[in-house]
Amino acid sequence: MNKVNQYNQVIFALVGTITLVIFLVAGVVFLVEEFSTRDYYENTLIVEDELDSLKKLNIRNQVISLEGIHPFDTATRTYLIPVYHKKITNGSSRDDKIFGLLDSNISSDHYYYGYGNYNNIILYNFNSNESKILLGRRVNIDGYSVFKSKKKSLIVITGWDEDTNGDGKLNEKDFKRLYVYDHSTLILKQVENTSFRILDYDYLKEVDKLIFKVTDVRHDVSMDEEPPEFLVSYSPGTNDLIPLIDMSVLDGLQDIIDN
Repeated sequence: MNKVNQYNQVIFALVGTITLVIFLVAGVVFLVEEFSTRDYYENTLIVEDELDSLKKLNIRNQVISLEGIHPFDTATRTYLIPVYHKKITNGSSRDDKIFGLLDSNISSDHYYYGYGNYNNIILYNFNSNESKILLGRRVNIDGYSVFKSKKKSLIVITGWDEDTNGDGKLNEKDFKRLYVYDHSTLILKQVENTSFRILDYDYLKEVDKLIFKVTDVRHDVSMDEEPPEFLVSYSPGTNDLIPLIDMSVLDGLQDIIDN
């Protein structure tokens, strides 16, 4: 009888251990799925060639989705609605009504916004009930920020609109473009820039200047070296990026450490 009891105890312990392991694995899977957001997915837009092929098949595999609504220029009752894209695994007919697939949440935030699979921005005015689409072309947005001063409300957008490396995708491996929207003029400009890779930026509202930390794509460094970083400012008049510190000053600094 003692042997039978011992055998039953072993069986019960084994079953209990297996059950506990199953619950632990299921719990981990649930937590991963629960806390995973769209930000962890590859931020990619398909390029024109693949898009044309899907059009011929009357299929779409990416759909727009509205993230929420944020204050932009409260004086004119203008609010910002980020638009991002979701990938449809099996595709859907292009004849399906898109708006049945939208999901939105209302929130209010400060003037800096995160990064995600954005592809456009809507400015909605509650006075006129009008919607303004900022980007008139396909752009995979890397990130955007809203800056405000007493005179201006600005939106700075960085992203990719051209498959510069030819891999069939618009993503972080392509050359990053820069867009600046000035609400006082209601004009969005794509900044003229082929020389600088944009790393970071900020708005100095006291002097009304957008400052960017960049590297020069023309700077020749080996693969294991980090290229030097520079500061440039945005010039609205010429719509380009201008070095903040004169090159002669930088040369003088280089001479100091060389000697």
